[in-house]
Amino acid sequence: MRLLIPALLLSLLTACAPEPRLAIIETGDPILTYDFETTSLAPLSLNGDQALFRPLAGELEAAVVADRGYIWYLTGAAYTDTAVSVTVRQTEGQVDGQGFGLLCRADDMGNGYYFVIAASGHAAVLKATPDEPNPVPLQRWGAFDAVREGREAVNELTAICAGDHLRFLVNNQIIADLRDPDFSEGQVGVVLGATAETLWLRFDDLALSEAVIGDD
Repeated sequence: MRLLIPALLLSLLTACAPEPRLAIIETGDPILTYDFETTSLAPLSLNGDQALFRPLAGELEAAVVADRGYIWYLTGAAYTDTAVSVTVRQTEGQVDGQGFGLLCRADDMGNGYYFVIAASGHAAVLKATPDEPNPVPLQRWGAFDAVREGREAVNELTAICAGDHLRFLVNNQIIADLRDPDFSEGQVGVVLGATAETLWLRFDDLALSEAVIGDD
């Protein structure tokens, strides 16, 4: 029994240990919105027509051919502490071998934080830096029940960058809560990439709000 009691106590203590508390992050009213119905936006082709962004039927249609890395569309102004959200659905292309979502604190070269999902039900948080040829994972790709799977499935994404806190919500569920100090400000936007075949998406209701870390 002397050997069993410490093990039992350790088991009980582990079972009763509280979950780590998430920082309180408050968001304000939207300071920027794109509904792509009333917003004036000219079609944009990138890298010799290897990627495309254009308004279509009140949404932003985006496409990228395979094996060209991530392609992004940025709003132009730099921000510090933000919550950016968008709805997105894949219309064509394989449901694996791709990633798409949001950028925050990005520069014109695409360095910044990537909050991305795949229509296979996976998601990740990545960081692109000038020192690495490809974005590196802050949270590795993994399967999440919050991500709706398949073509035409609509997912609502929210990326929060407040202080050194990075939080990713998919359909109002937190799937990543990280800390990284490398980027403190930059642009927001959408991003997509594919490795298997050309990927086509529709983005809508892009909104940007101020994010503030609240008191515990």
